[in-house]
Amino acid sequence: MRALRALLVPALTGLLACTKPAVVPPPPPPKPAPEPKPAVVVQEPPPKFSFTPEGGGQNFAEEAKLLYRIVACAGDAELTPEIATAIEEHCKELPPKIAEYKKSWLDVAMPFLATLVPANAPKKVVYPFAGGDNTTMFATYPNAEEYTTISLELSGEVRRVREVQAKTLPTTLRKLRARLDELYGPSKFSLSETLQKMMTGEIPQELSFLMVGLSLHNLEPVSLRYFKLEKDGRIHYFTEDELAQAKGSARRRSPTWQDGDFSEAYSNVEIGFKPRDANGPVRFHRHIAWNLDNPHLKLDPGLIEHLSAKGDVVAIVKAASYLLWKLDFSRFRDYLLTNSTMIVSDSTAPVPRDAAPRGYEQEVWGSFGGAPIPAVNASEKEMKKFWSSQPTRPLDFRFGYLDRHDKPHLMVSRRKP
Repeated sequence: MRALRALLVPALTGLLACTKPAVVPPPPPPKPAPEPKPAVVVQEPPPKFSFTPEGGGQNFAEEAKLLYRIVACAGDAELTPEIATAIEEHCKELPPKIAEYKKSWLDVAMPFLATLVPANAPKKVVYPFAGGDNTTMFATYPNAEEYTTISLELSGEVRRVREVQAKTLPTTLRKLRARLDELYGPSKFSLSETLQKMMTGEIPQELSFLMVGLSLHNLEPVSLRYFKLEKDGRIHYFTEDELAQAKGSARRRSPTWQDGDFSEAYSNVEIGFKPRDANGPVRFHRHIAWNLDNPHLKLDPGLIEHLSAKGDVVAIVKAASYLLWKLDFSRFRDYLLTNSTMIVSDSTAPVPRDAAPRGYEQEVWGSFGGAPIPAVNASEKEMKKFWSSQPTRPLDFRFGYLDRHDKPHLMVSRRKP
């Protein structure tokens, strides 16, 4: 018995040891949750610089209003009895011409153009090769806030209006009316041969065109300043001291033009304007005298830098001698196709082979049977083919050039969303 017990006790002890519950180690403490990373805020790069209209410099507001009174027969600037008599002929003949232009063109074109421009279009307008035409610019984009015209024409010295002579003024104004007839008469654009001769005279011719254009749209000048563009595109407004020290003659922007008989400081102008006889926000039109071909834009990048800083713009191309079809103007064409959300034009706009790869769709009205002046043959053929491929859409007014068959035409180039 003792022997049996001796054998069973160790065996039962081992068996009981095997049936004890296993000891489970406690779970490891939870790892702390990672701290949330701060949200990454993506900010648009700040603009290179901002434009401050009326950013300083000498303001020739009173001279602008006097010129407006003399050449546009509008406003309430005070005249001497002699000057009032000297402008009687001009102010008798000009208003009927303006009234006829309003009736035959503005009243027809503006309602149609209003259907093309969306309400959310940019409020900045660029109009290259503009000559002395601000009228089309205001008709096409009447609700913009900032306008820029660019052409070979120099603005001219507005303070000369203080020195006009009653004896010579009637002749000066007759010449001005003849030149205005090219813009507001049957041709609807100013001839290059005429514009080349507008760099000298008793009153500034380019500014006179701009004053008449303001009047036509019931707008009036409230400020006038001269400026230059720095290399980085910033505007430098000329002070009274700088203008007093400015010497020499303004250089021609093209070999076929004339030098100005005034200082280079009077080449570029900024005009502040508002609705006539009404309180309204002051808007601004800058006219920049610049040659837009590639060599000049490469030599001085200030204009492209200035325009590029505006961001998205809307544009007009009209009666532009088909220069944007040429390789020599590719730099400015690239600027337009990079920065314009829409371009309203005649056939002098960029051709489809340039516009389509840059994300533009183009739509046309009227008919185009060929350029009325010598142009790049391959581009002319492309435009003719493009017009003929589009649905027929009638056009009841002229916008820039007529085609070689004297037919009106219009193109709208829109950047796709």
